[in-house]
Amino acid sequence: MINIRKVDEATILEITEDLLSPHQAEQLDKMLEEVGREAVGLVIINLSKVQIVNGALWGVIVARAAEFRREKKDIKLVGLAARSKRTIKHMKGDDVVETYETEDDAIQSYSGNVTQVERNVLFGFKNTQ
Repeated sequence: MINIRKVDEATILEITEDLLSPHQAEQLDKMLEEVGREAVGLVIINLSKVQIVNGALWGVIVARAAEFRREKKDIKLVGLAARSKRTIKHMKGDDVVETYETEDDAIQSYSGNVTQVERNVLFGFKNTQ
């Protein structure tokens, strides 16, 4: 199951079960596509309740992360189990998607990379400077 919520400028996908089947890979891919159309800039995938993720799902996450980057958006992973950290590093996925221990850490890392002018543009505010 995947729960979606917004926190500050982030859309958070909290995954609450192990990701093992090709069907789940399709579901996640479609959900990331949809969220990517709506998201302003940052999507966090919280995997803290997940112990096992199959290779196809890592492929989906890494491919979407690369696509998001081209669109000036970002995907960050949170709460990876030790096995998942090793897998993403082995796949060289850590070159494309950053990992963090907490959602707050991921949000803070993104906030620190966006200037106030860029934030105004992202959120549709007029520049008052």
